[in-house]
Amino acid sequence: MNAEVKIDACFEREPWAERLIQIHRDGTWSPSERHGVRAVLLPIFDPRGGEDLIDVVAWRVEEPRKWWLRRGIATHLGQQDLEQCWWEDRPIKLISRPRDWMFDSGPSVCILQWTADLRAILWRAPEVRCADYRMKKYLEARLAAQVRPRFGITVGQ
Repeated sequence: MNAEVKIDACFEREPWAERLIQIHRDGTWSPSERHGVRAVLLPIFDPRGGEDLIDVVAWRVEEPRKWWLRRGIATHLGQQDLEQCWWEDRPIKLISRPRDWMFDSGPSVCILQWTADLRAILWRAPEVRCADYRMKKYLEARLAAQVRPRFGITVGQ
């Protein structure tokens, strides 16, 4: 059985796993049999339901501030919580790290790719509650940068 099949199969028994991975320059990772770093793996399933595994986020046990995606597809964790908050007109908590999101009692969301369209992710949330002022400022700055045009706007002929 190859390492990729083992990764997919490990989530049939546990909601998360710890495995050896190889980290790539493009921000993704691949399973490793012998070399690499020991990392926690958290599966990301299709938020519309079903059991389709769309991506897997990984981080080193001793360094949860940096993470990598297996396929680079997932943009965030907590889509079902976002929809619940929209439906119930409640705020959602923005969590800074996948590890913290995994242990949070919710409802919460964790952005995995800050270059993703944040307005498309958070648009239904009636309110986003940040853990601290620094996170609030970072979210505001990222949102502002995403709507700022990349071209000059002038008046005249």
